[in-house]
Amino acid sequence: MKVNLRTIIGILSGAVVVSCTTTTDEPGLSEIPIEFGTAVSRSVVTSPSDMSSFSVWGGYDGVNLFENTTVSGPAWTYEGGTRYWVPGKTFNFYAVHPVSVGTVTNDGKITVSSFDCSKTGTDAVDLMIAKKTGIIYNQGEQPQPVPLSFSHELARVVFVAKNHEGAEGIDEYTPKIHSAKLYGMYRTGNFTSDKLNNKTWKIPSDDTEQPSGKGNPFADFNTPVVINQKEGVTIIEALVFPQAVGVEYYIDLQYSTSPGNNPTIKDASIQLSSLSVSQWDAGKQYRYSFTVTPDDRILFDKPTVNKWNEATGGIIIVD
Repeated sequence: MKVNLRTIIGILSGAVVVSCTTTTDEPGLSEIPIEFGTAVSRSVVTSPSDMSSFSVWGGYDGVNLFENTTVSGPAWTYEGGTRYWVPGKTFNFYAVHPVSVGTVTNDGKITVSSFDCSKTGTDAVDLMIAKKTGIIYNQGEQPQPVPLSFSHELARVVFVAKNHEGAEGIDEYTPKIHSAKLYGMYRTGNFTSDKLNNKTWKIPSDDTEQPSGKGNPFADFNTPVVINQKEGVTIIEALVFPQAVGVEYYIDLQYSTSPGNNPTIKDASIQLSSLSVSQWDAGKQYRYSFTVTPDDRILFDKPTVNKWNEATGGIIIVD
């Protein structure tokens, strides 16, 4: 997913500079400041309006004009004073969302250590990175917005409970989900992206870490809900690391179909690797929908897989 970061003419002077360099030391600075687009925040980024801030690194010839510098909406201002372009210099820019979770070396390697992927729903944290290198403007040229293209480095999984098709009017049929637990996967991982944009995850980030289990699920749902909407009810929405879907990954469900305040509750344990998706890839959404049938069974549809924003091919542009 891509976000076009508007840095209108200007490169970054002064803020964090190698060897305490200041703007007065820089050769041929222009006088045009950087500006940014606008956005507001949410946990899972599906459009430009879902971002409120991110961290930027950037500069030229080893001069780090941005170094873990926070860029904040809605006016996309940044800390540390105005920066400016230097004609004839080659500039490289790197960005990480959310703020201050990563580091960037002078050769452009992005590292995110011990990233916690276990928060769900509105608390979920969407990890995104962007790079734009090799920008050169000569004297007299008009700098253009710097296109930082943010890519999702996590996958999104959604579990949706649906009413049984054609069950309307069946006496004594009241499908209800009482609880759900998603478990088996690890919570933390280490991410790297080198200067050639080769990306790797090490999961778990700590060799002593234990995977989530029934007693400590990766994600859970504990608010009983009657399934009477045709489009279904989302019971779990989580961001997960890109990885193979292991045979130890499960979703456990407690459900009932009888009406009243004391229905008979049944249990189901579903192995995710049996549901025709063998791999969760970064930037894709996996929608697992299932039906609670009148004869007390759980039937899963074939999961649907798509990009988070099909309308733009998984790319978001903020300008």
